[in-house]
Amino acid sequence: MEEKNNTDELFNHVVETARHRNLVQDGDLVVITAGLPLGISGTTNMLKVQLVGDVLVSGRGVSKGIVCGNLCVCKDEEEAHKNFKDGDILVISETTNEILPILKLASAIITEHGGMNSHAAIVGLTLEKPVIVAAQNATQLLKSGTTVTVDAARGIVFNGQKYKRKP
Repeated sequence: MEEKNNTDELFNHVVETARHRNLVQDGDLVVITAGLPLGISGTTNMLKVQLVGDVLVSGRGVSKGIVCGNLCVCKDEEEAHKNFKDGDILVISETTNEILPILKLASAIITEHGGMNSHAAIVGLTLEKPVIVAAQNATQLLKSGTTVTVDAARGIVFNGQKYKRKP
């Protein structure tokens, strides 16, 4: 292992090395041990649990399921009607019955508002689609056309199509 000057650099280096060697992948939780101060043998006195990968947004996962796809980020329902393509992951502030046909075609749903009893949650559970609600600022942080992975069980959205759950 390469020596590092601080714990942040060390932890990032360890995770990247493990990912490069295919020991971990995006979405895995890793446990890292270290000793402080750094560089002194026999001082293992720190434990950190870290999520591997680039999480773009997180919220409350309503259902189970992992989906990879392109985002369709909409500020309102009118924009959803104009821009949504079959199979997109819909990102919107909240949902209503006005966009139910779109919700049926979405591979996943991400909303900024709502909880377990929200429209998006109920529709997603009924249609057996991955849904994340209460993803703060999702419509500002996410960009249409970006390919992401939605892990609804954990309520997280990753950059890219890297995440594949191990059997």
